[in-house]
Amino acid sequence: MKNTETIMRLEGYVDRRSIVINPMFSQGYSVGWRFAVPEAFKDALDIKLTSRRCKAGNLSVLTQGKNYSFSANDTIYDTPKAYKMWKEALKEFKYCVEIQEAVPARNIQTKVFKTCDPVNYKEDGKTSNRRALFIFERTRTDYGHVKFKILTPDQAKGKLELQGVYETDQEKFVYFLQTGKLITNDDDFIEF
Repeated sequence: MKNTETIMRLEGYVDRRSIVINPMFSQGYSVGWRFAVPEAFKDALDIKLTSRRCKAGNLSVLTQGKNYSFSANDTIYDTPKAYKMWKEALKEFKYCVEIQEAVPARNIQTKVFKTCDPVNYKEDGKTSNRRALFIFERTRTDYGHVKFKILTPDQAKGKLELQGVYETDQEKFVYFLQTGKLITNDDDFIEF
């Protein structure tokens, strides 16, 4: 083997962070979502400042992935008023979501493939004299788990009552916050 031989790693998972952020925030809360998710949950929504390469050089932009990470004790209401004037908002809002348990989404390696012998490869569209042993890693996303309860104001609008306890994954939980449509781990469909 010559010194031109190398090992190249190819990953089957590509970080597909989007520059399209959902939700958009106005006055500190999600716009157009069923629930008023505060901007404080940007990290839980996997919205981060990311370096992107462009013609002008590296640029820091907000991007969003799917490694959602809502946590135990997170509380989300269906109106921004509930975060500020809770007692008055109790007369107006319909739902309060309180997370009891949560496991964040994560990328996990599922399989590694290796070529048996080094092979020639192309560089800039031309076959190179260099040879490489290729290692291919395939990765998938595990969307974790969220167990939460839904609380609703009682008839007198003085306190909250338990409406139900539900379990789903982080991705379906984000969909629920967007639309009010919940798909549970048991494949039940519930609309709020």
